[in-house]
Amino acid sequence: MNIILKIIKIQDFSAVPYTKQDKSQVKRQSLAINRKVIIHDQKKVDIEERRLRLELEIEEQKMSLKERDIALRKAVAEVEAIEIANEKAKLALKNN
Repeated sequence: MNIILKIIKIQDFSAVPYTKQDKSQVKRQSLAINRKVIIHDQKKVDIEERRLRLELEIEEQKMSLKERDIALRKAVAEVEAIEIANEKAKLALKNN
């Protein structure tokens, strides 16, 4: 838009004749271009926000998987401890 308005100003100073209709048409076109730029910028922001949300969700899922892995390891260790205690109890019963 700035470029188009700059062209209009140059035409004003250089005494190039143009009608008011030409000027209004240029303004309409520049407004349409600006709308497209604004919409494009909004889409960029939306895409960036979505990317950040997805990255956050991925990190949360990674943490959840790590927590599950830790819980599974803890359960396996408890089972092994119980098995060892059972083996010791069996040996104690055999020796008596």
